[in-house]
Amino acid sequence: MASDIPDDPNDDLVAYLDGELDGADARSMESKLAFDPKARAEADALKKTYDLLDYLPKPEPSATFATRTLTQIYSVPSDALPTAKPPAPSSAGISVAPSQSVPLPVKPQRTAWTVVGWCLATLLVTVLGYLGHLIARPHLEANNAAKQTSEQVRLLERLPMYLGVDDIGFLKSLDDPDLFGDNDGDAPAPAKVAPNGTSETFTSPELTKLENLLKTFPPVRQQQLRQLDEELETLASPVQEHLLSVLERYAVWLDRLPDGYRKEILSAPAAPERLDAVRRVKERTWRESLPQFLREKIQAAEGPERERELVAAKKQDSERRRIWELARRDWANLKNDRKPWPFETEETAKPVQDFVDKQLKPRLKPEEWRDLDEARQEATPTAGYFAWLNYGVKLHRAAESHPSLPEAANGKGIRTANDLPNEFVKQINKAVGVGGRRQLLNHPAAGKWPDFAEVVWKEAIELKVPIRFPLGPSKPDDYPSAVKIFCEGALAEKLDAKDRDEWRKLEGTWPDHPRRMIELAKKHDLAVPGVTLPGPPSHWQKTYGNRPLPKKSP
Repeated sequence: MASDIPDDPNDDLVAYLDGELDGADARSMESKLAFDPKARAEADALKKTYDLLDYLPKPEPSATFATRTLTQIYSVPSDALPTAKPPAPSSAGISVAPSQSVPLPVKPQRTAWTVVGWCLATLLVTVLGYLGHLIARPHLEANNAAKQTSEQVRLLERLPMYLGVDDIGFLKSLDDPDLFGDNDGDAPAPAKVAPNGTSETFTSPELTKLENLLKTFPPVRQQQLRQLDEELETLASPVQEHLLSVLERYAVWLDRLPDGYRKEILSAPAAPERLDAVRRVKERTWRESLPQFLREKIQAAEGPERERELVAAKKQDSERRRIWELARRDWANLKNDRKPWPFETEETAKPVQDFVDKQLKPRLKPEEWRDLDEARQEATPTAGYFAWLNYGVKLHRAAESHPSLPEAANGKGIRTANDLPNEFVKQINKAVGVGGRRQLLNHPAAGKWPDFAEVVWKEAIELKVPIRFPLGPSKPDDYPSAVKIFCEGALAEKLDAKDRDEWRKLEGTWPDHPRRMIELAKKHDLAVPGVTLPGPPSHWQKTYGNRPLPKKSP
């Protein structure tokens, strides 16, 4: 593709964004913006001076922007906001089905002295409890007041983002790639999470305004909002942060809607109807965002032809968003045509290439290796950012799909049926019947480490045949020197007493011991020499995990 942009790129960009370019010209402009550094720079400059890129996916504002701008929803009457049905009354204690009978307890026989003893004990406990309460009450009251204040502030600061949500179930329903879930699985968490779990700190007048808004809601709705906030707060941190990012995207989308669309969603009587309204409005706004020529083409079509046009338009829009999502996440690298980590320097790239050639290649199927090697050949020193990103994504996926275990220091290991003791083979044959040895001989994993050893291990467990010989190394002294040094040095320094003791108990047990070593290494963001990809696992996941594969530059 030519690298020069047209003499007057602004005209083409305006025409593209106004929907005046046909399909071929539009795709050509998209390719330029996605892959041409000069075109990207021009588009970047236009973004700063003229709002031309509304048609393309944009980075979402921070949670601060979302919560502050969503105060516009105050204009919607409180009776048009999500309401909650009163909870069904429930009796305290154990509920019993009508058909279930409960036997009456049998009273034990007590003597007079027993009764006197229980009374004295009860009196003593009561007195001690009362004295303890008097001593601890000021401290307890202070703690409860502080807790209630913290929870109330957190609720108020999140309130503008809660206004369009019924409950935690409704919020989880929004976590869908077709709604507000993240398509690439790596959405940023809200901008800056404060100790109280919110994304910003409000001033006292703002909190007062939010508190007054909350008071205008019916008591049942107030309780519903508090329950939503409490349930969200009890979730594990990664899940909570993910749902907060979903909530933020939904809130920003609501804020950007025309008033009529927003009221259509907020005035839905219950969660199911509101979710239907969200999907309906999202479909409507998507159609309205299409270029004019495409809208007219779809409108002119009839019956099945219109449906085909809609499917094609959604597919094209999904592809465009995929490319622009990559560009958004990596805009700085794209502008400067930098190679992604770990390929930017020879020092970090060489260990990776050595790992691929020596460790990963033998474990891949021929077609898998051809695909990976093709991507590596395209990632030349002069190749663009996307070529290296493509190679990194495929490399990370291949390594994750074909995990390994450390080999023995002496080079011995079970790779084929010929490496198995004769007595063990006889027992397998006897247990499985005729053809047992032939199955091991012809197994596709024969010759590969640790694949074949794992096959033998699984078959022995299934057939209940004892393994009285080492299938592979299962303690630090048996590992290659680099792995042994890693176990006794970098890994040992990170382990607490519990993990260290549990791991030590697995010595002599294969594959439990090496597998646990790899799990502990990943837990502490460490790479096992010669076994896992060089470099911190978190770097690989952040840079290449859960990414769509970028297409080649035209």
